[in-house]
Amino acid sequence: MQGISRLFTLAIGTGVLLVSPFVDADQAAWNSKKDADAGAALIVVGQVIRDYCQPCGDSAYTARKVTSVTVAQPDPKYWEVRVNGQGVDLAYEYVLSNGHWMNIAMRIGLSVTGVPVELPPTLPPK
Repeated sequence: MQGISRLFTLAIGTGVLLVSPFVDADQAAWNSKKDADAGAALIVVGQVIRDYCQPCGDSAYTARKVTSVTVAQPDPKYWEVRVNGQGVDLAYEYVLSNGHWMNIAMRIGLSVTGVPVELPPTLPPK
């Protein structure tokens, strides 16, 4: 019986390790109305923003030009920022500020993990 218990514990532990890299992948997608509005205010139509998800294993960023920014309510309790019609996770969005690509979630005071405050200047584009 001890062997089965140890095997079960090992299986559960392995499952947690396999899933854990993806747990942080959705950190600041749905927020309070106040936080969604604050995040949207940092994104300006016509500018370029950078997407970079370090917890997802990204080794490069994706740049995209902003054609629209809105705040929508995908759930009765939460709000999201939509860029070019698509919901974004503010933990993985970066805006140019004083020559530095800064994390939007951190700029508005959200607590996120596993992402840099600023994109390294050596980070390549995809």
